[in-house]
Amino acid sequence: MTQFGSYELGVSSDLTPPQPSIVKAAPGEEDALAPLGTHQKVRELLDAKPGSVVADAGAGRGAFTRWLVETGYRAIALGIDRYQFSANAPFIQCNLDESLPLADESVSAIVAVELIEHLENPFRFIRDATRCLAPSGTLLISTPNVLSVSAKVSFIVRNYFVPFSDRDYYSNGHISPVQPDSIRRMAERCGLVVIATAYSAGKLPVPWLRHKVPLRASLFRNEWWADSVIVKLRKVGVAQAKVVRG
Repeated sequence: MTQFGSYELGVSSDLTPPQPSIVKAAPGEEDALAPLGTHQKVRELLDAKPGSVVADAGAGRGAFTRWLVETGYRAIALGIDRYQFSANAPFIQCNLDESLPLADESVSAIVAVELIEHLENPFRFIRDATRCLAPSGTLLISTPNVLSVSAKVSFIVRNYFVPFSDRDYYSNGHISPVQPDSIRRMAERCGLVVIATAYSAGKLPVPWLRHKVPLRASLFRNEWWADSVIVKLRKVGVAQAKVVRG
């Protein structure tokens, strides 16, 4: 057990305080690295009790971690770049394509906002997240919505989903498009069940208008229009020791 600040965390690697940040989010910019409305919806779906340990996987600059701390959660951030992280919380620098540096059943919830599209193996992440969750713990995943009108039109016209172009591959690291049914199938093999599915604000399927005219109304927060999908998963068992194929 490793102690940091005023509480202890069951983690399998050392915790060290974050270094001064190079990049800080400007006021009102907290959602800048995620589609509009994504953080708000994840906050609504997070049902862990304040005071419990919540891991923010792929914490980025720390916008969501900061909210966790302010709301009373015992937050721990996981990410690959400690120098862009600016929240006042423990930070573990790690490669999330490898095992999560958390002990078995050590956290009440794991939040992965716009993370799995950056991973080489989303299945491995979901399996390892299940290991780290306490019984009945929650995993919240958001990822680009590849079932939207924008994504489908892009695939028909340009042979790739929005946002999985060559430019996104090299500049944003978007390498793994994953749709909700795929998350559900992987989750079921890992001992998780889908509790809820929600959506961010929408965008028009017109390249030069997508980022200029956000579709904020609830009418557009669905599979057809949303820029991002959020899936809430609950731990109900353990991951299968062996996956049978064929």
